[in-house]
Amino acid sequence: MIKKFDAVEKLLEDYNDVFADIVNTLLFDGVERVREDSLEEGVVNSAYKAEDGKMHQQERDISKYWKEGGVSLLMIGIENQTRAEKLMPARIIGYDGASYRSQLLKKGDRVKGRLAPVVTIVLYFGLTRWNQPKSLKKILDIPMGLEEFVSDYKINVFEIAFLPEEKVNQFKSDFKLVANYFTHIRKNPYYVPENENEIRHVDAVLKFLSVMSGSEDVIDKFKAQNEREVETMTGGPLSQLYYKGVREGREEGREEGREEGREEGREEGREEGREEGREEGVNETLLKVYLNCRSMGMSIEESTKIVHFADSESLDMAEEEYQREKLGK
Repeated sequence: MIKKFDAVEKLLEDYNDVFADIVNTLLFDGVERVREDSLEEGVVNSAYKAEDGKMHQQERDISKYWKEGGVSLLMIGIENQTRAEKLMPARIIGYDGASYRSQLLKKGDRVKGRLAPVVTIVLYFGLTRWNQPKSLKKILDIPMGLEEFVSDYKINVFEIAFLPEEKVNQFKSDFKLVANYFTHIRKNPYYVPENENEIRHVDAVLKFLSVMSGSEDVIDKFKAQNEREVETMTGGPLSQLYYKGVREGREEGREEGREEGREEGREEGREEGREEGREEGVNETLLKVYLNCRSMGMSIEESTKIVHFADSESLDMAEEEYQREKLGK
């Protein structure tokens, strides 16, 4: 996964309003169960001892606790992926296991000796379907007879670019613009948002979109052009600022494409002309040979053994020409 992309995603989704919105939309079907003021930062770094006996570090993208009345109801992790990863179930069970282990060591907010459940959301931003396993057993080579004894572990993958429109419209935070962008860009690479709602975290959103545009210095260019940093995006300034360069680049691309198209058209025309010329030349040559064969007293069958016409119609036309010449017409 590209580090710059990952860092930008962390920056945007780490805001409580965005994080809560993602959870409410994807886990609670748009119902506002999780409030942004009920979220607390979770631990993203954990250590584990591998089979080599050495300690290793692992890091989640984002982790937060959903708390009510000082009690943890749920530990939620978000992992961002730009490509489908085969071993993702093993990664997720490692993260989730570390979260449960952390609770075992921290007794303060447990209720009646029970642990808070851990849920990890995998946000997949690829423009093709997730085509890798979504459960642990799918990546294990289980010996025969042990299937029922090996525990499975499923992961929650949300394909952002394939979310239905009604689901995208349930988002209320800046993530709605992100989801809208991906669902449209999958169908139309030149998609440009026209009517944006007010964007609360402008810098984070612009950085995210700048990565997606493929131009990492686009933010500096926009700030230099506008003399001051934009504070809100109400009324469509995002289109005016961010996509100004995209439009200009696209128009240049269109013009280049038209010129290339004209050149290709001319070349195709020339090639077609050459092909037609070759075809006509071949037909004329075949006709002459056929007429010579027939004039020498060969039958139609004997002549066609020497001259191979493409179809019976061409042969008929050649024979008609021979008969006309024979009759002096």
